[in-house]
Amino acid sequence: MTVNGFGTTQAQAGGAVVGNGTGALNVGGALTINAVEMTAAADSATKVSATGALTIGAPTQLAAGNTLPTLVGGDLTLSGTSIDDSGAIVVPAGLVQLTAATGDIHLGGTASIDASGRMLHAVNQSTGSPGGMVSLLAPGNITLDSGSILNVSGAGSAPAVVEHH
Repeated sequence: MTVNGFGTTQAQAGGAVVGNGTGALNVGGALTINAVEMTAAADSATKVSATGALTIGAPTQLAAGNTLPTLVGGDLTLSGTSIDDSGAIVVPAGLVQLTAATGDIHLGGTASIDASGRMLHAVNQSTGSPGGMVSLLAPGNITLDSGSILNVSGAGSAPAVVEHH
């Protein structure tokens, strides 16, 4: 989906913003997303991009009657000229990529990017999934304020996934 013709676009959600399947939201101009969390469904490849600044607001209050999904193994890519994240990005055992095209990435004190593994249960068996991956790419500064969290730990005895370049 593409949104154009506005200097600023704002989305407000009383629950999660969930990426399903393969798709994209492309916004001409600045984009602000305020939600309880942003996540991606299993086997999804979701891209959210803005031609201006991308702002992810501090987590909002979960609206009555809503529940947050527990989805494992998605792929969520967020991009803008710069990124200011104060929200919750939760993609268990998945891939999260934030890319600032020309500016900085700033994670505020309430920001959390959680790609950690989860305990998976089936037929009286439990096993931990490995941690996912988080990528922060910017030609400018990448700043993490005190209180911000990046989590790629594995669940149970599963490892965190570490990739060196």
